[in-house]
Amino acid sequence: MKNPKPYWYILLAMLVTGSLSAQQTDPDSVRIEGYYQQLGQHCYTNLDSTLHYLDLLLEETHELGWTEEESYAYLWGILCTGYHDQIDLKYEFLSNAEQLLTEKGAELTPETQAAIALDLRMHWGDYYMETGGYNGALDIYESLAMALEDKAALSDEEFQRLVISYQYLATIHRLRGSYKEAIDYSFRALNYERQYYASRGEAEGDESLAYSRIANAYWLMGERARALSFYRPAFRRAREAYLADPAGKSRVRKRLINMGQELGRYYRELSRADSALYFLDAVAPYALPDEPVSQEIRLEKAKVWRQMGQFAKARDTLQLAIAKLEEGTQNRGNDFLLGQLYNEKGDIYSARQSYAEALRAYQRALTFLSDDFTAEDPAQNPLVTAGTAPQQLLYTLTQKTRILLHHPPENTADWLAAAWVTAQTGMQLVDSIKLSYTSDYDKQYLLEDSYQLYELALEIIHRQGSDRAEAAFKVMESSKAVALYAAVRDLHARNYAKVPERELEKVRRLQYQLARIDAQLDQATTEEQQITRREKKLAIKQEYDALIRSFEQKYPDYYRLKYDQSIVDLQDIDLSDDQLLVEYFVGDQHLYAFVYASGSVLRLLQLPWNADLQQWAAELKNDIYRQNDQAFAEKSFALYEALLAPILADADDLRRILIIPDGVLGYLPFDILLTEAVAPSSSTNFRDYPFLVRQLAVSQNFSLSMLREMQIKPKNDTDEVLAFAPSFSGSNAIAERSDRAVLGELLFNEEEAAAVLQSFEGRLVADRQATKDEFLALASRYRIYHIASHAVVDDAAPNNSYIAFASPPDSSAGFSRLYSYEILAQSFPADLVVLSACETGVGKVVRGEGIMSLARAFSYAGARSLVTSLWNINDQSGQQLMAEFYRQLSAGLPKDEALRQAKLSYLENAPDNARTHPKYWAAFIPTGNMESLSAEWRWQWVMLGLVVAGFFYFFLLKKRN
Repeated sequence: MKNPKPYWYILLAMLVTGSLSAQQTDPDSVRIEGYYQQLGQHCYTNLDSTLHYLDLLLEETHELGWTEEESYAYLWGILCTGYHDQIDLKYEFLSNAEQLLTEKGAELTPETQAAIALDLRMHWGDYYMETGGYNGALDIYESLAMALEDKAALSDEEFQRLVISYQYLATIHRLRGSYKEAIDYSFRALNYERQYYASRGEAEGDESLAYSRIANAYWLMGERARALSFYRPAFRRAREAYLADPAGKSRVRKRLINMGQELGRYYRELSRADSALYFLDAVAPYALPDEPVSQEIRLEKAKVWRQMGQFAKARDTLQLAIAKLEEGTQNRGNDFLLGQLYNEKGDIYSARQSYAEALRAYQRALTFLSDDFTAEDPAQNPLVTAGTAPQQLLYTLTQKTRILLHHPPENTADWLAAAWVTAQTGMQLVDSIKLSYTSDYDKQYLLEDSYQLYELALEIIHRQGSDRAEAAFKVMESSKAVALYAAVRDLHARNYAKVPERELEKVRRLQYQLARIDAQLDQATTEEQQITRREKKLAIKQEYDALIRSFEQKYPDYYRLKYDQSIVDLQDIDLSDDQLLVEYFVGDQHLYAFVYASGSVLRLLQLPWNADLQQWAAELKNDIYRQNDQAFAEKSFALYEALLAPILADADDLRRILIIPDGVLGYLPFDILLTEAVAPSSSTNFRDYPFLVRQLAVSQNFSLSMLREMQIKPKNDTDEVLAFAPSFSGSNAIAERSDRAVLGELLFNEEEAAAVLQSFEGRLVADRQATKDEFLALASRYRIYHIASHAVVDDAAPNNSYIAFASPPDSSAGFSRLYSYEILAQSFPADLVVLSACETGVGKVVRGEGIMSLARAFSYAGARSLVTSLWNINDQSGQQLMAEFYRQLSAGLPKDEALRQAKLSYLENAPDNARTHPKYWAAFIPTGNMESLSAEWRWQWVMLGLVVAGFFYFFLLKKRN
């Protein structure tokens, strides 16, 4: 879609029409002034007349040697050709104006030369926007915005340029898929726009552009209601502004048309075809027949008719739009729109099951969406980068892969191999986009958009045969925990690249401020709050980005480590001989499992998967907690049969299994799946149930690449255990660590924390001394954190989830909160974090990225292993489990085996049959590096022994001498 030109064209018109001095009354000056007046009359209405007067103006100003007037003539040419979407002509005028300024700029006053150079930079930015060169446009508008913000005072023209710069920055980030940043920049543009009108004593200006861009970004993020709340007033304002003055509001006309298109698209996605066609028909009369925007309206109508099953009508409308754009023109500015049109053509043919025609259409789309690619052979693919319409290009490659895989052409070519190459091209594009994103949210949305492509890639590999299992592993790893992995790589890069502590502290401070602002934005209820908080966020983000760029320049190792986000090699992961790795991928159509054991053949399995199994995986933990025992027995055995039985059938001598879950499987307590069917019974004795935990120790991780990061030893020497057991003054003494409104008193948490210190040396902080501030002050001195407390999960806004601590003794508050966003900004390189609180392992599921839990927050901050819970835990049983867990750890067992033994011990020694229910003992799951603590620390004792031996040798040698 073409980008609206908010103020730029009126601004330039004002500038150039005043270029001639009022004192110039000679015939040449009068004639030149007349040409300018003709341009002002025809620029927005008649391109041929515009070009005629431009030729006269350029020829005569050049002959007269009037460099300033010739420069302004070129600016008029850029203005008018850009308005009419004549991108090639616009490029020609830009290049000529640049050359003129280089050769004759010295003839101008410094002020005039600087002003024209600034105008050209604005227009180059606009040109890059039109032609998909977003990286070039981004550099231009960022530098312009910073230069203008550094000025002590701004003229009206400079103020409007600042607004334009941020409007374009918002558009660039939206087109690149960085939706969160697009919203931030849109709000900043809106804020500057309001400041501009306030400085002129006016109440407000036309804010429809800012509103429409905010709405568009929210829609793309899936926040439909919030998007429409911005779009309705935007459309109303634009229509009122245009109808009040149609002749003088040409720029508003295009904006109104764009918003009508977007509202049509939104209602189409809501399956409200009548409303979609209403908005498209409402704005169609405002578009000129041969304008590209008319073809955009046809594109949207074709999509509506395809959705309604009117394929012939959709095809004919689309073909008319393509013909209008392609006939007799080589205009590069329409390439993106033509790519969209051919993609829709492919979608129409796919819906009609005309797959050969669909494949040709998608291949044609690639030629418009890629640089220097003209191949019509579907076996060929372009070289891709993040700067070339990435979201639309990713869609094209995904659809092409689907056709090649499921409906290949009927000839002898190896279309399965061609499908794989196409999928690889798409995944390379995703990798390129990932590195260009700085927002975790945007990386998460990118993974969601890419998941269909990854599923298709795995289906191709599965068809190709068992010898391709390692390729499947790489696909799965590419699709998991991208934002988390990048954050941990960045953390390790800072710690191991000799960045001074003073600068690391700056990073932590800015990360905390950014995370806190994001959490506050989730709770903003008014537009004013949104603007104020996003202004603050952008200022902090700019400071943070500048600091990171300085690291990349000053510390080469930091740059190398941060951007080396390569997938781990299986040979780099230390699995024990009795351990099995299972990594899952949950797609829309299939469930895949990659299986690996040390010294064994790699396997890729396609497992049974349907809506029932997916629902059961999500429900099982709730069935356990609510003691729906019959449902638990049926579902847990069915899930075992689907997820593990085919994998474990040929596995011998196993004692441990490492699971990389995906999607809803992150909610599943694998170790209590039943390995045999259990008949319904009224008995409450679960001692004899065939739980998987009786056979295997089960651990989890976010990805295998994350495991590699978690196996990196921290550099600092610290003490052993920091145990926290805060007290609370709830209205009732309760025996479960659950909270939604009031935090009840915990009866056994201090006893639990004290039991930890019977197995390890350390420090116990309890009662009202166990505050958040005390924890943050002490944490860096310890290797194990044990927190026995309450926790609250916020599914809607995961950064607002928290662990409860005691309030300070001098405070009247009931408790203090350590929020997830605060944890994200810390450095917690602990060997083990035990969150003995409710639901610390659950949260919102983000496809590909995993569960947005408190456990993930601690991993993000550098924790190497964690023990967290999947449901509300009983205070007393939690105390008994943890005491036994630490006893097993102190005996040298790996963490997963230590937790397994603790669960089995509790199950066998429960005080009554009721307490054998999994609700009381199965909530805890281990995640991360499962190496035993004694093994992790053994190297230190070895080093200490060598030092001591060396000292005595030196002492004896000296004594003998």
